[in-house]
Amino acid sequence: MSEIRKAAAVLLIREAGEAGIEVYLTQRPDSMRFVGGAYVFPGGVVEPGDSASGLEVLIDGRTPAEMAQILELSPAGGSPFWIAALRELFEETGILYARRRRGGPLLASDEKDDQLLSRCRAGLEEQADSLAGILQEEGLLLAADRLFYFDHKITPEGCPLRYDTHFFAARLPEGQTAIPSGREVVKDAWLSPAEALGRWEQGELPMMPPTVALLERLLPHHSWEAVQQECCSKNILFDLKTNLM
Repeated sequence: MSEIRKAAAVLLIREAGEAGIEVYLTQRPDSMRFVGGAYVFPGGVVEPGDSASGLEVLIDGRTPAEMAQILELSPAGGSPFWIAALRELFEETGILYARRRRGGPLLASDEKDDQLLSRCRAGLEEQADSLAGILQEEGLLLAADRLFYFDHKITPEGCPLRYDTHFFAARLPEGQTAIPSGREVVKDAWLSPAEALGRWEQGELPMMPPTVALLERLLPHHSWEAVQQECCSKNILFDLKTNLM
């Protein structure tokens, strides 16, 4: 029986005027053991460091109890998924949901923040430092309240590699641009759900069934607010008035 590994992924969304919303997809290298060559949402496995002692004090916006309750997990079981989602998104795209300890988001349009983001990402890619070490050194907190739980899927029995994956939705932060990792991403694309599904049906965009299913769920939504309202029913501690970002 295949071991089931924990994983997390992010549906990164931006509004595109009359086109409605677009979602960010990345193509995995053919050499990867799992779904090589397929277009996926940024994400990956929950690493041991995502459960490291003391890391939870570097999370802002949601308590460990809230994160566990939203995912219907044990008290200590929720935060590693949030941390993995935020870390993987940063490693693969350069998008970091974080804020300074003294308040205020990061803005890549600000030269100092842009340099900070580049420095942090380089440290992770080179494995020169842990995410916790980077956050502490730079005086940052992970903004867990910028992720909204969207869905949960487990790879079916019989697959050689199986994953227990929690999917989150997030709006592209103001001032930041997705820059794919050359090591983990071959191509990237911002596409409306309808366009992505159309290209998949024509055989132009290889995708796995979970990716297709989640894109189909996005089809009725033409704004980030609409996506967020669907998340509302799952994020039981979600406050629409304070979290519309």
